[in-house]
Amino acid sequence: MISALSHLVRLSRTGFVFAREGVFALVDTRTLPLPAKMAIALARLIERPSAKDGSSRLAAALTKLGPTYVKLGQFLATRQDVVGAAIARDLESLQDKMAPFPQAQAEATIAAAFERPVDQIYASFGPAVAAA
Repeated sequence: MISALSHLVRLSRTGFVFAREGVFALVDTRTLPLPAKMAIALARLIERPSAKDGSSRLAAALTKLGPTYVKLGQFLATRQDVVGAAIARDLESLQDKMAPFPQAQAEATIAAAFERPVDQIYASFGPAVAAA
């Protein structure tokens, strides 16, 4: 069971990556209460200078956070009604334009998870054919 402290660490890391990549610039703060406005203003202080001119802030942040977040982004890219058209267009880059995953790293991860070599688990294990 994962402790509350580890959940807090994960949430803090996610917030830091979002702040660093400039995701909080996408938030409309006009309707937020003052404490939330101040928190977003503080988060924007650590924003990466190059993030201010990029349009794919959320996609970059989700990519840095790992495969589970990428899958979430891929799903949200299909839901314009939930996230809006601009953010959905931004997240579309997670669907078809992802960098290829190294074959050796995939094999090492599977071998470690099953504690057996990949050739003992699968009849054949070839390179990835899709980003998803």
